[in-house]
Amino acid sequence: MRVAVIGGGVAGLSAAHALLAGGADPVVFEAADRAGGQVGSVSERGWLTEDGPHFVSRPVDSLPGLPDEVVEPQQPATRWVHLGGRVFKAPSLGLLARAGVPRALLEPLIAKPLGEDMPLRRFLVERLGSRAGSLAAAVL
Repeated sequence: MRVAVIGGGVAGLSAAHALLAGGADPVVFEAADRAGGQVGSVSERGWLTEDGPHFVSRPVDSLPGLPDEVVEPQQPATRWVHLGGRVFKAPSLGLLARAGVPRALLEPLIAKPLGEDMPLRRFLVERLGSRAGSLAAAVL
């Protein structure tokens, strides 16, 4: 059976993969000139910049069913974060201090009960403060 999948981002590609594994014939429709949605890479002057979620932060074998699906496991590379006009190696205490760790440490004392659903960045900013929350959202 042919099935249309609208969107070639992570969710659409995952759906197409599951449909294919289940015996369907998925056809992915994507408006952009490449698949991946918010996930993408730019290589410039020897540096690779990632846009969006790009890596699994846990060992691959800790995720059920994933080890058999990974095409080529990669060793983690050094990660860098651009903040306030400077570049920091992540994780870095210097980076965290500049991001507002003192405010983030107060989170248990000032946290509010969860209300309505909200974007991850807003949740992190409300819980950790503007600087640490924005940084956390940027590196996730």
